[in-house]
Amino acid sequence: MTDWKTFNPKREAFKTQEDYNEYRNTVRCAICHQMLQPGDEFDMRSVQTPEQTGSLTVIAVICHRKCLNED
Repeated sequence: MTDWKTFNPKREAFKTQEDYNEYRNTVRCAICHQMLQPGDEFDMRSVQTPEQTGSLTVIAVICHRKCLNED
């Protein structure tokens, strides 16, 4: 069972409105490529294994819950 995260960035966490807007524009689902909207549920999915990288650091992507057919 996946522990889904809820996308809910706070404007106050960014120095400027432009930084906030840039962040919002770059956080996109790897499957449908749409921007995550506040309240969207998502999960991070790795695209590599530790064996492939030789360390515990792996590349991961964001995926909407609605794009992953797990429910």
